Amino acid sequence: MSVVRSNIFTEIDLEAIKGDTFSPPVIILLGGLDLSSFHEAILTVRKRATDIDTLLVLTLDAGIQIETTIEDYEVISNDITLYANYADMEIPEGVYVYDMQVKEENEKYTILCGKFTIFQDVT
Repeated sequence: MSVVRSNIFTEIDLEAIKGDTFSPPVIILLGGLDLSSFHEAILTVRKRATDIDTLLVLTLDAGIQIETTIEDYEVISNDITLYANYADMEIPEGVYVYDMQVKEENEKYTILCGKFTIFQDVT
């Protein structure tokens, strides 16, 4: 049986240590949409997907950078860099959920989703 997804998301689990600066390796999505053309991007972390309260929010203005490589009018890759300072990472130890969306006037796509695990710091 084949599965056809109506979305373009990629499932990637993220991990961090409580109270440390969050700066994972660049996430590279091959092909697809030119994500740098969207004027809004938001990454939200919550205890559960249905919760209203957020534990962490990153935006294009604060914590998300997207660079798109295009060759011969074709998207080769979208490089996504995430960053949160240590004060914003004072999140209790646990396993949470996150997703990242890009938005434009008439379009919205979830491009990343997965588990967001916070480990307790020792020092």
